[in-house]
Amino acid sequence: MLTEQLSLEPGGYYLGLYIGSISIKAALLDKSGALVHKAWLRHFGRPFAVVETALKEIIQAFPADKIYAPVGTGTAAAELSEILGGEAVGEIMALTLAAGLESPTPASLIDIGGEDTKVLWFSRENGKPA
Repeated sequence: MLTEQLSLEPGGYYLGLYIGSISIKAALLDKSGALVHKAWLRHFGRPFAVVETALKEIIQAFPADKIYAPVGTGTAAAELSEILGGEAVGEIMALTLAAGLESPTPASLIDIGGEDTKVLWFSRENGKPA
């Protein structure tokens, strides 16, 4: 589980950001992996300005010094992670880690994005998706 791989002080949060072709998504998780805040905003070709808006909203609701391990994924993950001092993660890895937080773990996942669609199977029997 992602939250077990990172150390986190009591009262701290993990920040995940996704910049897609049409929107940004932000998720804030507590130490147990529970979603405590989420945002979905269209960026109209201005992704970094919209990320800034989402981050301001999060910081108004949660103390900035308690937000750790910013992780970015999507089309501008590398640039965003460099700005925030975080880590860029590929979309397939992010989807796989997120699926691992669910209980029971799903057998498959479908992500329909603005430019592509991804289908992941997590369980297989006799070489075929279960």
